Amino acid sequence: HNPIIDPREEDDERMVLQILHALVSNANQRAMRTTTTALFVLSCLPWLSQGMAESDREKKYVELFGNVWPPKDWPTSDTWREWARDQETKIRAETNRETKWFEWMNLIQSMSLRSFSTNGFELVDLPERIWGKLRKRALETPLDKIPFEGERDRVGIEPRPRFLDTSDLNVEILADLKTFHEEWCGTELELSRAYGLRYYLNESTLVWHLDKVETHVVSGILHIGSDPDQDTAPWPLEIVGHDGKEHKVVLRPGQILFYESAKLSHGRPSTFNGNWYTSVFLHYRPKNWRVKRAHFGAWVPPLWDRPTGMPWHDEVEMASDKISVESAEKRLSDDL
Repeated sequence: HNPIIDPREEDDERMVLQILHALVSNANQRAMRTTTTALFVLSCLPWLSQGMAESDREKKYVELFGNVWPPKDWPTSDTWREWARDQETKIRAETNRETKWFEWMNLIQSMSLRSFSTNGFELVDLPERIWGKLRKRALETPLDKIPFEGERDRVGIEPRPRFLDTSDLNVEILADLKTFHEEWCGTELELSRAYGLRYYLNESTLVWHLDKVETHVVSGILHIGSDPDQDTAPWPLEIVGHDGKEHKVVLRPGQILFYESAKLSHGRPSTFNGNWYTSVFLHYRPKNWRVKRAHFGAWVPPLWDRPTGMPWHDEVEMASDKISVESAEKRLSDDL
């Protein structure tokens, strides 16, 4: 569907397909059960390729951050800290080692990335000149005439959505949309990808996930329409804000949701009840952005695969304060 893709993303996506092909030799076995393994291999392949033993990786962590978890400048608020603690508890309870590593990498990505806005997302009304032609195209095209979306673009979505190529109209509005995103996040951006219209179908769901950290850093969902409308059958995007709380955002035609898609976990876990729901998706990265997921391998704390791990740094500080108070009280008692 002629999406606009950064060449570096094409290389990474090609690697995903190669990994999947190597894992699955029989076409009939290409099922969702391979997805977790493929994502695990992808997430740690750059790290494993360095040939570093776990003991060396742990030493690298201590060199970078000391014997504390997490690094002190990561959690941004008390509620965010509570969310991160809850995620760590869930990860440590996971029994599958590959899944556990993948979820640790997600947590590191979410905790370590810088913030670009107050709470990580904002719903905004756009002028009709931006989205009017797209809505007209969506309403006049029969659903059964719209082809299904490619397999590699619908990971995490069930059932398979349909895709109407509107690249001719998207080009008309990309310059304005880039400006809107830059004004929202306060950062100069480069376009990584823009695509749509994607049509979610009846009983659709989208799993909780983070977007690609190399390219999908600041994103937008421009909602075009649905049948029935969102007042009748709302289907919210759910997202964890910088406040550590889960929010449900219902978009209506002509509204765009700006959000920090590589940092904030998001999805549509509730089931869509309707005929179709369609939007345009836009993904940007800050200019000269060089963050890679491979970097996060060294940032996973020691004892990551144990039921309990390193104490949080605020717990260490509280314990240290308690010892200092007890020592002072003892010295005072001795003096008396």
